[in-house]
Amino acid sequence: MKKVKITLIGLLGFLASCTSNKSVELQYAKEDVESAKYELNYLQDSKAYMNEEPMTAQYKVKLPIELKSSQKGTKVKSEIFIPKMDVKIVLPTGQQTLDTRNLKDIKLGFEYTTSGNQKKIIPEDETMVIDFGEMLGGKLDWDFLFKYVTPNLPSMPVKVGDVWNDNLYFPRVEAGSKIEASVLLKHQLTDFEEIDGHKCAVVKTKISSKLDDTFELMAMPWDLKGELTGDMIWYFDYDQGLIVKLKIEEKSEGAVQSEGGEMSATYTQSSVIELNLIK
Repeated sequence: MKKVKITLIGLLGFLASCTSNKSVELQYAKEDVESAKYELNYLQDSKAYMNEEPMTAQYKVKLPIELKSSQKGTKVKSEIFIPKMDVKIVLPTGQQTLDTRNLKDIKLGFEYTTSGNQKKIIPEDETMVIDFGEMLGGKLDWDFLFKYVTPNLPSMPVKVGDVWNDNLYFPRVEAGSKIEASVLLKHQLTDFEEIDGHKCAVVKTKISSKLDDTFELMAMPWDLKGELTGDMIWYFDYDQGLIVKLKIEEKSEGAVQSEGGEMSATYTQSSVIELNLIK
């Protein structure tokens, strides 16, 4: 019995070693995607304090998405179709549902390399965008949502334990205001897993950013300084070249100040973005 036990332990160790040494090439659209259906959810909670008075806002966005993608050389061209959307804002006065009846059948072109670089969003109609209103951050840019959920991939084959970095620059809603931010993402391949028939590389990502930008509100310039941290986990089908599921969890805090310093506020914020392949 003792010899059998040692043999089983050895076999398990050998299998684990094989998995850890497995190397895969990660590329978008290895196979053409004729129709992939996703659901994208965006939730943000923001709380600001001005003169010790709290001001809160919660944003909820739900988007069904249909994706088509094809690869030519090192370039990927995608078509994103959003048939409808559900957008809610929760304020101290209660929940408000944005009128999105005209925001339907939205078409976006999305071009990038097979490694996710050089991302470019091309709206068919630039007026078709979610607008929270000036006092709540204005427009929610498609760049923010779709560039964030399309992480850059390594240029070389990777195995468990390998790391690579990614820098994104995009507009985002921070403390109820629109700013530009440079975000660092540190990715690490941590495992391989099969999900609903998809052979996936599991990647965990650390997110960080020093927030420092000027925006305009109430016809005057304001400065925002803060810090953003977060985590992302995503599952990438390395045979087909597509995201199967992804979750981003962020936290940020900082301060805003009007030009001259007459008015100021501190804030905290948390956000969750989830993308899930439906079929």
